[in-house]
Amino acid sequence: MTATTPTLLLALRSPHSGWLATLIAALDEARSDPGFDAHQQALFAELAAGAPIASAVRRAAMERQYAFDVGMADELAAAIDPAPLPEAVRLAVVS
Repeated sequence: MTATTPTLLLALRSPHSGWLATLIAALDEARSDPGFDAHQQALFAELAAGAPIASAVRRAAMERQYAFDVGMADELAAAIDPAPLPEAVRLAVVS
């Protein structure tokens, strides 16, 4: 099967295509990162083609993913600079 645009769009209409959507979005994001080099792309292609994933690899990947997610959350939090609320919007706590 060829992954043409119409084929992918049709597959993504399925209510069971959550993982497909997630993997497509992650791959698109990874391709924009220079750190996702040719070696990593080749490893990913092998896994996507059906190469087995050892439990030690799965565990290491989950640990690395967690660290990556925490780093991304920290970057996002640093990028968001909430504007201070105007004086009229602030609420005072009265006891």
